[in-house]
Amino acid sequence: MSWREVERLCFLYYKSKGYKPELTKQGADGGIDLIYYHPHDGKTAVQIKHYIRLQKEIIVSLIRELDGSKRNYGCVFSEFITTSTFTNPASAQAPRGMNLRGIYWFNREVIPWMKKETAKRKLA
Repeated sequence: MSWREVERLCFLYYKSKGYKPELTKQGADGGIDLIYYHPHDGKTAVQIKHYIRLQKEIIVSLIRELDGSKRNYGCVFSEFITTSTFTNPASAQAPRGMNLRGIYWFNREVIPWMKKETAKRKLA
């Protein structure tokens, strides 16, 4: 999967869960790839990094960048989704209101959802 396909997959995943997602523009997105709205939780800024092939981990500077960027979009909450993992310092620096979702979450939540949706479409 390409990075853009991972972003689109996350968009569809949140849409299926009742959120109102919106992809930001490609290119200079200000560190935010997706914004979703939930009637109870409000507006959440999401950064998505597809790093699995590069064997990279998410580092502290990326966590800090997301924390600052969420304000540019008027978001109260933030979420970092990666197909990799987070370094220990990055995990420790995540502020309250920021969810860190790594490869284990992605494989446990998004991939099974994608397979289920694909099977539904084949039956239709």
